[in-house]
Amino acid sequence: MSVYAADPYFPPKTKLPYHLPAVTFKNASEKQQVSFDVAHDYMPAIQLPEPLPSYLLSSPRHLTLREAIMLAIRENPNIRSSELQRIVDKFTLILAKEVFQPQYTFKATQSLDHSMKPAYTFTPTVSVKTPLGTQLSVDYANNLDGGSGGATFSVTQPLLKDFGAVNTVPLYDAFNNEAVAKMNFKNNVINSIDAVITAYRTLVSDYKNVEIQKRTLKETLESLKQYQLKVKVGKMAPSDLLQQKATVATTRLALVQQQNALQQNYQQFLSTIGLMPNAQLQIVTDISIDEYPLPTESDAIKRALNNNIAYRQALLQLENTKRAILTAQNQRRWSLNASATATLGQAAKPVGIVDPGTGPTFSLDLEIPIDNVGGQAAEVDARVAYEQAKLALEQQKEDLIRRVMTQLQTIRSDWQQIQVSKTAVTLQAQTLKAAKLKLNYGRSTVFEVTQDQDQLLSQQTALVSTEITYLNDITALHKIWGDTLDVWSIQLRY
Repeated sequence: MSVYAADPYFPPKTKLPYHLPAVTFKNASEKQQVSFDVAHDYMPAIQLPEPLPSYLLSSPRHLTLREAIMLAIRENPNIRSSELQRIVDKFTLILAKEVFQPQYTFKATQSLDHSMKPAYTFTPTVSVKTPLGTQLSVDYANNLDGGSGGATFSVTQPLLKDFGAVNTVPLYDAFNNEAVAKMNFKNNVINSIDAVITAYRTLVSDYKNVEIQKRTLKETLESLKQYQLKVKVGKMAPSDLLQQKATVATTRLALVQQQNALQQNYQQFLSTIGLMPNAQLQIVTDISIDEYPLPTESDAIKRALNNNIAYRQALLQLENTKRAILTAQNQRRWSLNASATATLGQAAKPVGIVDPGTGPTFSLDLEIPIDNVGGQAAEVDARVAYEQAKLALEQQKEDLIRRVMTQLQTIRSDWQQIQVSKTAVTLQAQTLKAAKLKLNYGRSTVFEVTQDQDQLLSQQTALVSTEITYLNDITALHKIWGDTLDVWSIQLRY
């Protein structure tokens, strides 16, 4: 499998502020500020998960989204299983083609009798079937006693049943089935790529949320220090300090929960790309968001109808269903076969004597089915199946068009939500700053500041989620179009 990939969403030049599996702080001063010892007198310490044993760890490896996709294509068990299935699919087509190729057989016989010398006979045979249903065969028999041997020529031509295009139905079905199998392989690869993209971006979201929670905890602890000083000098009521302590506890809990979610999603990511649970990787956590240039609705629909994998497979399967009617009709016909046979020479003729053989013989065989209800039922079933397949295809086409239109609208809505979320985060940050300033002058309460801080945290988290959703919806649109491999410049060898 040849793989060439580009990363349109996560530029490789961005820095990595974190690495897995443990969440670290940027510097010693930040670690000291966020230390749980600050509130040791009112809050028990919360232990972070212990790291893996050192003998399981290796130095973390930098991994972009493009590299994660390439790694999954090489290591993912589902893709490797699909590659093995392609071997079986290829031989299915070979067998269908082999029907119209010459067939060679060789038969050798030895006869032993106590009253006679051993007798040997060998008989090579060549037979071939044509797309019209004609069956030709030639066999040559020789008893190896010095004679010239004998050759038999035979030809059989169906004139009604098994005549004509019905003989090529299995071959054309096999061609379509091979095309469907290739699409299945492509679809399996696309599904694996989408799973990697989703898992990777989930990790990015987790990292961002951990960063937000850490920053919030840091600010909350700094506020707690200030409130403790104000309580000591009598500028703040002790009840307000209790409110801030509760906020610190809640923020800590949220941080630990987010760290746990990050660890779980990291293991899911490793499973998706087919790596061991102890693999150490660094991912790009910076998100590059630009407005995606969407095509017009008509162009997007045309693109989906031309390339959507499920829809293209349904078109091919409809052709197979239509040919099944021809097969059912063939089974109801009368059987009329014309045959001719000619023999040249004789296998047991003594040496020096040439047998002119027997002249050609002709025969005409007619078979008429009486009250063939089973054949009639089979044809009715085939016609009904074809009509049902056409209705299902029409419904699938409508659903595909509807999906494209919905996905386009979803992406536009996501982009608008990102702009609104950015504005909301900026305004909420200014609101929180103003609330803290009012608190210093006694014009606000700790509860109000806490509410503003919670709203800012919620809006920051929502912004990250909206950005990830926007990127995932673009990925989903490319899956509908069936061009995910083209987006990442991936080429498959079928």
